[in-house]
Amino acid sequence: MSNHFIGAKIVNVRLMTKDEAEMEGWDIDYDAPPVIELSTGAIIYPSQDPEGNGPGMLFAKNKSGEQYFLYPQKTSNK
Repeated sequence: MSNHFIGAKIVNVRLMTKDEAEMEGWDIDYDAPPVIELSTGAIIYPSQDPEGNGPGMLFAKNKSGEQYFLYPQKTSNK
């Protein structure tokens, strides 16, 4: 599993598509979660819990302690 992530580069950050959400059994009519696409072709996206009961949100902090949440600009949700 980790060989898909370690050393990989982020190539895109976008919102989850409707097709991807449907594959998880999620309804994302109003809040699609962020998806991080890696150079290996793997994707990373948050779930609200370990069971995958719904989408979640990613938070980040820079070196100086400033906090952010990761929410890409909405384009189209296929």
